[in-house]
Amino acid sequence: MNKAQDIKVIAARMRMVLRQTEEMPMEAMFWQDLKILLNLILEVGVNSADIKTIAERLRRMLKAGKQAVLHGVFWCDLQMLIDLILEEEESE
Repeated sequence: MNKAQDIKVIAARMRMVLRQTEEMPMEAMFWQDLKILLNLILEVGVNSADIKTIAERLRRMLKAGKQAVLHGVFWCDLQMLIDLILEEEESE
């Protein structure tokens, strides 16, 4: 599997976790997947500027700590990133 496929697989798995609960997802694999996803996006250099911008913003929020993660912007950005990645896959 190449890195572009890895991005889509991880995003799909994260979307499933987000849909499982109305609360903020706190599963350990979720956080590991998020870090892997952001690293892959920023390493691969995806075609979408929107995806790259959101990934960079999420990475900064993760580095800022729990205060940033609990902020609603983080969760909105994460949902938007996953939607953009998976919509891109559907359009191919």
